[in-house]
Formats: sequence, C-alpha cells, structure tokens
Amino acid sequence: MKTIKIAFLVAGLIAGSSAFAEATITGANGAQTAATKYTYTAGTPAAKYVVSSFDFMASAYVALAVDESDHAIAVAATSSRGLKNVFTGSSEGGAVTICGTAVGSGPSYTATEAAGAVVGANGADVTKIGGCKTNAAVNPAP
Repeated sequence: MKTIKIAFLVAGLIAGSSAFAEATITGANGAQTAATKYTYTAGTPAAKYVVSSFDFMASAYVALAVDESDHAIAVAATSSRGLKNVFTGSSEGGAVTICGTAVGSGPSYTATEAAGAVVGANGADVTKIGGCKTNAAVNPAP
C-alpha cells in the first residue's frame, strides 16, 4: 500500500506543463529505512511538464522513478519490502496499476533490485499507456 500511496502522491502533485531521462529520485532507492522528504525539481516551462518544484514524502524502502517530457509525466514505484511488483501511473490518464510481471529474488526485493526495477523493463515511460514500459505506445502529443 505504501508504494501505491507514493505513486498517487507524485502523480497527484503534478502541476503545470526535451524529455527527462528516466531516473530514480535521488535517495528514493529502496534502501532508506524511514519515511524521507524529497524535493522534485522542476525544469524550464518549455522543456518539462512539471514547472514548479515541490516536496513530497516517500515511505521507507520505496524506490521511485520518473520519466518526463514537455507534455506528460510517468511515475514508477516499488518497495524493497513486501510484494515484488512495480506500480506505474501517468498524467496521460488511467489508474495506477501493476507494470509487467513481478521481479526480484526471495520474499522481497533487495534495495538494488528495487532501484533497478523502477528504471528497468517494468519502469516508467511517458510514451506508453499508464506510464508502463511494457504497454503499447500512447498517441503522440499534438
């Protein structure tokens, strides 16, 4: 549930309007042992979707990645504890859903697996339906 809450939080805090390379949020890599405050830094209005920087909280053990363009943003999140699924969502619409198949070893991810999962094959992709790399492409921006 923490993973879903984080994905909803970040997707819900999108405000405003060259592609941002998919990357984990610095520090939100699945290894942090307590809830942690992060700052998402906005780009210039012509280059990125998010035009106002904002702070958000991520639960312990959450790995989080973002893929952003000038017209949309996609978020991928997972937890290094519990279920081994990556959840994605996009400003292009739809619900936050499980992306791809469960990955990782053992009963839970290692922090390294969690951080890799959100930028790997099940990661965020702003050009795909629901922000999930394994989904079909969305219509191009007007």
